[in-house]
Amino acid sequence: MKDVKSQLISIFGSSNVTEDRERLRTYIYSKNFVKGIMPYYEVIPQNADQIEQLVKLANNMRIPLIPVSSTGKHRHGGSAPAVPEAIVVNLSQMKRVISVNPLFRIAVIEPGITYGELKEKLAPHGLTISMPLAPRAEKSVVASLLETEPRLDPNTQWNSLDPLRCTEVIWGDGHRMYTGDAGMGPRDVTAQQKNDNWQIVSTGPDMVDYIRLLTGSQGTMGIVSWASVKCAQIPDVEEHFLVPSDSLEGLIDFMYNVEHIRFGNCLFALNRTALALLMGTTPGEVDALRRSLPAWIGVVSSQSRRFAPELRVKAHSEGIAQCAARAGVEITGAVDRLTAKAVHDRAFSVCEPGKYWKDTLKGDAADILFSTTMDKTPGFVEAVNKKADELGYAASDIGVYIQPMHQGVNCHCEFILPYDGSDGKDMALTARLFEEASKRLSEMNAYFYRPYGRWSAIQLSKDAMTAATLRKLKNIFDPNEVLNPNKLRPW
Repeated sequence: MKDVKSQLISIFGSSNVTEDRERLRTYIYSKNFVKGIMPYYEVIPQNADQIEQLVKLANNMRIPLIPVSSTGKHRHGGSAPAVPEAIVVNLSQMKRVISVNPLFRIAVIEPGITYGELKEKLAPHGLTISMPLAPRAEKSVVASLLETEPRLDPNTQWNSLDPLRCTEVIWGDGHRMYTGDAGMGPRDVTAQQKNDNWQIVSTGPDMVDYIRLLTGSQGTMGIVSWASVKCAQIPDVEEHFLVPSDSLEGLIDFMYNVEHIRFGNCLFALNRTALALLMGTTPGEVDALRRSLPAWIGVVSSQSRRFAPELRVKAHSEGIAQCAARAGVEITGAVDRLTAKAVHDRAFSVCEPGKYWKDTLKGDAADILFSTTMDKTPGFVEAVNKKADELGYAASDIGVYIQPMHQGVNCHCEFILPYDGSDGKDMALTARLFEEASKRLSEMNAYFYRPYGRWSAIQLSKDAMTAATLRKLKNIFDPNEVLNPNKLRPW
């Protein structure tokens, strides 16, 4: 690999190529029990030209590349190398906000920018970004969007990929292109914007929806060097509510009612443990909170737009209250000592560096996450709790997060399994629950739409045609399989 190192240095410079074992070791572990193989090098690109040169070099020398843009402790194993002699492509230093258009509410950003950094850049324009639930400080916005992480505001999500729009991508064969309406050219963002093309539409170029090859692919098809994202307006007026319920079924009825009339902005549900994890800062606080909370809590808000903001918020708040009444639940401004505003603000805030809310109880946590419809979630909750009881894992420690997506068409369902990573017995028990619960949920038709680790085999083995199609597409866009090899396989 000495010849490889010299060529990497010629592309990136010696300061942006490392073979430090301790640094490389951080890429092989994940919270979800996926263990990778030690990579040989890490490179840190500064621009798309360097990425393009690297991918062409990788094709010539058959070198595996692992694209990574988030830093910190990795959770799901999507970036853990599955083959030896890989090179980690660390995109975290590509942090430019290339442009912001307040009129069309479009920002063009590089993959290294995090949620906290982007919110700070957008605020002077009166804009913000649609958020996942309290993201890690180190989480890349572009990675989050490519992974199709659920957003907190399903009423403004017009398709399953929103707010992601256009991208610049270097495919696995080394070809570089723009996707979406940016692909109509020229291949220069600044030149396009001078002609009032603001990279708004995600479909294209022509009749091919290329962006769907990139989302959920774990970097196996191409490396994205910028993306355009649809932004949200910072509201002038807003009102927040909690919806306590002793049963999940009543809360599900409420969320269906709200989504049916397209009222509200943020909308999601947590069980008492998940809310305690979100709001507690120490294990003692988490324990105290979950003892005092109802079994389930919905979170919903009504926010203003530019015209008649007070009237809109008032009308939507009244409609939300009526939706609650029809479902047999009530909206309230506080539950115990937690106010609706405090919960909302925490949900839309970035976690402190090195601290993630799911890890608060025991220091680590695994996630089982999949897509389904809201009406089926009670059955999944019952199945996971039953499996936990069988194995001797405390079901009361399991957090549940239910997030309607795409205006309630489907939902993201997530089980949070806290564990003590320094206790081998507790870690082994949680790993067993993770494995057996994942299999049981798949048998019940949970759809692992983000097929990390073992979920790839679980999901793709159920559909031979989809697996074969993925292989054909991989052969077209990455014929030498240099990008994150062996990730999307049904075996």
